[in-house]
Amino acid sequence: LQPDGARARLRAAIATAPQLEEAYEALGALEAEQGRYEEAVRWWTAGIDQDRGFVRHTIGRGRTYADWALHERDDPVRRVQLLRIALKDLDEATRLMPRLADAWMRRGYALTLFAYFIRAGGEGDPLLADAIDSFTRAVELDGENAQAWLQRGGARVNRASGRRVRGVETGTLLEEAIADFAEALRRNPRLDTAW
Repeated sequence: LQPDGARARLRAAIATAPQLEEAYEALGALEAEQGRYEEAVRWWTAGIDQDRGFVRHTIGRGRTYADWALHERDDPVRRVQLLRIALKDLDEATRLMPRLADAWMRRGYALTLFAYFIRAGGEGDPLLADAIDSFTRAVELDGENAQAWLQRGGARVNRASGRRVRGVETGTLLEEAIADFAEALRRNPRLDTAW
């Protein structure tokens, strides 16, 4: 189906069966994929309102806010606002489902973005430390997830780089990052971003 056709069918499904949480999830994901972030947030929020126990909607909305911030190039203040909202959702998701690796992955991603956008003056360092902790939780919960290892390695490299620029000791961050990249490749040898 083309996006417009899928959109129409999913809306019709919701009109017929408003409790159909998968339709909200599919609409939120479709709109986010199309770069229609405001509309995606509207559908994720409707899904949350319909079923507060379905954490995937909260994760989806948090991920959408983070992706929206990534594409909000002209307004750095708005970007920070969007990332704060994303982290609020992702903190809630990890609170509700602390054993869900995807929630920790998305939280780590949002923290890494936040650190990147406010990196001046070392403000990103504690955010990257928190991102590393989130990716570590994801690794502990799903050790076969190559992306979790890769993202943790990337956060460690970014933290070491920021520390080096400020003349602060990097410790073992780079060695740990290399080990993470090796683990990512061991789990998925085709993961070319780890090379």
